[in-house]
Amino acid sequence: GAVAGPACAAAARVVAANRGRLTLCRVQQQTVTVVVSGALLGLPITASARAGPPPQEDRHGIRLQRSD
Repeated sequence: GAVAGPACAAAARVVAANRGRLTLCRVQQQTVTVVVSGALLGLPITASARAGPPPQEDRHGIRLQRSD
C-alpha cells in the first residue's frame, strides 16, 4: 500500500487524528474493510469503507459475492 505498516494500524492512526473511533477493521486476503464511528454536531455517526480489488462480475455484469 501507499502507507507503511499494517492496514488496521494505519486506519487507527487516521481515525484517531480525526477524533473518531475505529469500531471494525477486517483484513481478508487483499481486501480491507473498516468501520468508524464518531459524532457530528452532537449526533452519532457511523461510516464504512472497503479497499481492495473490485468485486468480480459475471458475463452479464452482475456482481458476484467474493468468498475470501
